[in-house]
Amino acid sequence: FEGVIGQRENQTLEDPLGEAKVGPLDIRSTGGDVTVLRNVDVRDHVSITGGAISVLAGSYVYATGLDSDVYMKARTSLTVSGALDTSVDAIVKGDSLVHLAGPTVEVNGIVQAGIDDMGETDGRVLFNAGSALKIAGFVKSDDTIDLNAGVNMNWDRTQLEGEITQS
Repeated sequence: FEGVIGQRENQTLEDPLGEAKVGPLDIRSTGGDVTVLRNVDVRDHVSITGGAISVLAGSYVYATGLDSDVYMKARTSLTVSGALDTSVDAIVKGDSLVHLAGPTVEVNGIVQAGIDDMGETDGRVLFNAGSALKIAGFVKSDDTIDLNAGVNMNWDRTQLEGEITQS
Protein backbone atom coordinates (compact mmCIF):
# COMPACT_ATOMS: atom_id res chain seq x y z
CA PHE A 1 0.00 0.00 0.00
CA GLU A 2 1.18 3.47 -0.87
CA GLY A 3 -1.06 5.66 1.25
CA VAL A 4 -1.15 6.57 4.91
CA ILE A 5 -3.16 4.29 7.20
CA GLY A 6 -4.39 5.80 10.45
CA GLN A 7 -4.07 9.31 11.73
CA ARG A 8 -2.52 11.01 14.73
CA GLU A 9 -4.56 13.19 17.10
CA ASN A 10 -2.07 16.05 17.01
CA GLN A 11 -0.30 16.32 13.66
CA THR A 12 2.11 18.98 14.95
CA LEU A 13 3.87 16.83 17.53
CA GLU A 14 7.47 16.02 16.78
CA ASP A 15 7.06 12.67 18.52
CA PRO A 16 3.88 10.98 17.18
CA LEU A 17 3.93 8.06 19.62
CA GLY A 18 0.72 7.56 21.59
CA GLU A 19 -1.34 9.87 19.38
CA ALA A 20 -2.98 7.46 16.91
CA LYS A 21 -6.77 7.48 16.46
CA VAL A 22 -7.21 4.05 14.82
CA GLY A 23 -7.35 1.10 17.27
CA PRO A 24 -6.56 -2.23 15.60
CA LEU A 25 -5.36 -2.88 12.05
CA ASP A 26 -5.33 -6.31 10.41
CA ILE A 27 -3.87 -6.71 6.91
CA ARG A 28 -4.03 -10.23 5.46
CA SER A 29 -2.91 -11.30 2.02
CA THR A 30 -3.75 -14.93 1.38
CA GLY A 31 -2.09 -15.12 -2.01
CA GLY A 32 0.29 -12.20 -2.47
CA ASP A 33 2.89 -9.95 -0.92
CA VAL A 34 2.46 -6.91 1.33
CA THR A 35 4.68 -3.87 0.80
CA VAL A 36 4.54 -0.83 3.07
CA LEU A 37 5.55 2.27 1.11
CA ARG A 38 4.30 4.97 3.51
CA ASN A 39 3.07 5.29 7.07
CA VAL A 40 0.95 3.21 9.42
CA ASP A 41 -0.21 4.99 12.62
CA VAL A 42 -2.28 2.67 14.82
CA ARG A 43 -2.98 2.90 18.54
CA ASP A 44 -3.45 -0.69 19.77
CA HIS A 45 -2.60 -3.60 17.48
CA VAL A 46 -1.07 -4.06 14.03
CA SER A 47 -1.17 -7.48 12.38
CA ILE A 48 0.22 -8.00 8.87
CA THR A 49 0.39 -11.41 7.20
CA GLY A 50 1.27 -12.23 3.61
CA GLY A 51 3.69 -13.88 1.20
CA ALA A 52 6.68 -11.55 1.35
CA ILE A 53 6.32 -8.58 3.70
CA SER A 54 8.47 -5.51 3.08
CA VAL A 55 8.60 -2.28 5.06
CA LEU A 56 10.55 -0.05 2.69
CA ALA A 57 12.94 2.79 3.49
CA GLY A 58 11.12 6.01 4.34
CA SER A 59 8.06 4.19 5.72
CA TYR A 60 7.05 3.21 9.21
CA VAL A 61 4.65 0.98 11.12
CA TYR A 62 3.74 2.38 14.56
CA ALA A 63 1.47 0.86 17.20
CA THR A 64 1.71 3.68 19.70
CA GLY A 65 -0.78 3.12 22.51
CA LEU A 66 -0.12 1.76 25.97
CA ASP A 67 0.63 -2.02 25.72
CA SER A 68 0.33 -1.90 21.91
CA ASP A 69 1.84 -4.58 19.69
CA VAL A 70 2.98 -5.20 16.13
CA TYR A 71 2.85 -8.70 14.64
CA MET A 72 4.11 -9.49 11.13
CA LYS A 73 4.29 -13.03 9.76
CA ALA A 74 5.47 -13.73 6.22
CA ARG A 75 5.12 -16.98 4.32
CA THR A 76 8.34 -16.39 2.33
CA SER A 77 10.39 -13.42 3.62
CA LEU A 78 10.14 -10.37 5.85
CA THR A 79 12.30 -7.28 5.33
CA VAL A 80 12.63 -4.01 7.23
CA SER A 81 14.71 -1.88 4.86
CA GLY A 82 17.53 0.47 5.65
CA ALA A 83 18.76 3.45 3.65
CA LEU A 84 22.03 5.22 2.96
CA ASP A 85 20.59 8.18 4.86
CA THR A 86 19.60 6.66 8.22
CA SER A 87 16.98 9.38 8.75
CA VAL A 88 14.81 7.52 6.22
CA ASP A 89 15.31 3.97 7.51
CA ALA A 90 12.14 1.90 7.72
CA ILE A 91 10.85 1.85 11.30
CA VAL A 92 8.67 -0.66 13.18
CA LYS A 93 7.64 0.36 16.73
CA GLY A 94 5.25 -0.89 19.38
CA ASP A 95 4.99 -0.66 23.16
CA SER A 96 4.70 -4.16 24.65
CA LEU A 97 5.62 -6.38 21.67
CA VAL A 98 7.11 -6.22 18.19
CA HIS A 99 7.08 -9.73 16.68
CA LEU A 100 8.53 -10.37 13.21
CA ALA A 101 8.34 -13.91 11.81
CA GLY A 102 9.08 -15.61 8.51
CA PRO A 103 11.26 -18.21 6.83
CA THR A 104 13.83 -15.44 6.29
CA VAL A 105 13.85 -12.22 8.31
CA GLU A 106 16.16 -9.32 7.42
CA VAL A 107 16.37 -6.06 9.36
CA ASN A 108 18.41 -3.17 8.01
CA GLY A 109 16.14 -0.48 9.46
CA ILE A 110 14.91 0.19 13.00
CA VAL A 111 12.82 -2.12 15.23
CA GLN A 112 11.81 -0.95 18.69
CA ALA A 113 9.62 -2.20 21.55
CA GLY A 114 8.85 0.00 24.53
CA ILE A 115 7.79 3.59 24.15
CA ASP A 116 9.68 6.06 26.32
CA ASP A 117 7.74 7.43 29.30
CA MET A 118 4.74 5.20 28.54
CA GLY A 119 3.56 2.42 30.86
CA GLU A 120 5.68 -0.43 32.12
CA THR A 121 9.19 -1.16 30.90
CA ASP A 122 8.16 -4.54 29.50
CA GLY A 123 8.78 -4.11 25.77
CA ARG A 124 9.75 -7.25 23.88
CA VAL A 125 11.27 -7.53 20.43
CA LEU A 126 10.86 -11.06 19.09
CA PHE A 127 12.31 -12.39 15.84
CA ASN A 128 11.38 -15.89 14.67
CA ALA A 129 13.03 -17.10 11.48
CA GLY A 130 12.61 -20.49 9.86
CA SER A 131 16.01 -20.60 8.18
CA ALA A 132 17.82 -17.23 8.15
CA LEU A 133 17.85 -14.21 10.45
CA LYS A 134 19.97 -11.22 9.36
CA ILE A 135 20.21 -8.04 11.42
CA ALA A 136 22.28 -5.11 10.18
CA GLY A 137 20.00 -2.38 11.50
CA PHE A 138 19.08 -1.07 14.94
CA VAL A 139 17.06 -3.17 17.40
CA LYS A 140 15.99 -1.68 20.75
CA SER A 141 13.78 -2.79 23.62
CA ASP A 142 13.18 -1.43 27.10
CA ASP A 143 13.15 -5.03 28.38
CA THR A 144 13.71 -8.12 26.20
CA ILE A 145 15.08 -9.01 22.77
CA ASP A 146 14.61 -12.63 21.61
CA LEU A 147 16.27 -13.87 18.41
CA ASN A 148 15.28 -17.33 17.15
CA ALA A 149 16.32 -19.11 13.95
CA GLY A 150 15.39 -22.61 12.86
CA VAL A 151 11.83 -22.13 14.14
CA ASN A 152 8.94 -24.21 12.82
CA MET A 153 6.98 -21.73 10.69
CA ASN A 154 3.86 -23.91 10.93
CA TRP A 155 3.45 -22.91 14.57
CA ASP A 156 0.65 -20.50 15.44
CA ARG A 157 1.22 -17.11 17.03
CA THR A 158 0.76 -18.39 20.59
CA GLN A 159 3.45 -21.05 20.09
CA LEU A 160 5.81 -18.59 18.41
CA GLU A 161 5.45 -16.10 21.26
CA GLY A 162 5.88 -18.75 23.96
CA GLU A 163 9.13 -20.15 25.27
CA ILE A 164 11.10 -21.83 22.50
CA THR A 165 13.50 -24.40 23.87
CA GLN A 166 14.00 -26.40 20.68
CA SER A 167 12.78 -25.68 17.15
